[in-house]
Amino acid sequence: MKKGLVLYFLPFIFTSIISDSYGQSKGSSQKKLNKIENLTFPQSTGYTVDYLKTNFWRLNYSSAGPALAYRIVVPVKMRPTNIKVTPVKDIGITLIGEYQIIDKTMPYLEVQVAYEKVSNGHTDIKLWFSEKLKKLKGTLRAEAAINIAGKNGYDVLFTRTLKSGEQYISRASMLVAGDNYVMVTAMSSKADYDKSAKTIYHILSNWNMQ
Repeated sequence: MKKGLVLYFLPFIFTSIISDSYGQSKGSSQKKLNKIENLTFPQSTGYTVDYLKTNFWRLNYSSAGPALAYRIVVPVKMRPTNIKVTPVKDIGITLIGEYQIIDKTMPYLEVQVAYEKVSNGHTDIKLWFSEKLKKLKGTLRAEAAINIAGKNGYDVLFTRTLKSGEQYISRASMLVAGDNYVMVTAMSSKADYDKSAKTIYHILSNWNMQ
C-alpha cells in the first residue's frame, strides 16, 4: 500500500511501556463487550515485560496545546508521518497525529489521533461515534464500553471497503476530555489484521491525555 493512499478519516475518500490490558493500564478497565461479528477483538495480549520493552515505546505530543496533549505507546518501528493540526471538514474532526510502520517487512499499520471540539454540550460518546461512522461509510463489527484512567470511553472495531475494493479493519478507542472528544484509531488491511490485532489492542489500551 502506498504511503498516504488511505487516511481513514479523510473523505475519499512514544520510551516507557504501560501494561497490555485496559484492566491494568493507568486505571483503565473494560466494562462491557458486545461482539457483532466473528472478528478478532483482543482484550489482552499476553506480551511479556521483556517483549514490551523491546518492541514498544511511548510518545508524548503537545503541539496542539495543553488541552490536547496526549501520550501514546506505539511499536518502535512506527514513526510520525504528520503531527500538524489538520482539519477534516467532511468528517467533522481534526487530526493531531498520524503514525505509520516504517519497516516494509512488517504488516501495514497506521495510527491516527483526532479530536472534535464540542461547544453545545456533549452527546453520548457512542452516539457521537455512530455519526462519524456514517460519514466514513464504515460498518461496526464489535464494541465495548471502557474506562480510560477514570474517564468513560468507547472501544470499537469497524470495517471499510474502499472504492478500489480493498478492505480495511480499524479499531478505535475514544473518550471525552474537557470540551473535546478525542479518538485514537489504528487501521490494518484485512489480510494483515490477525497478525496485527494484539499490537493494535496494545496501542489503543495505552494512551491517555496528559
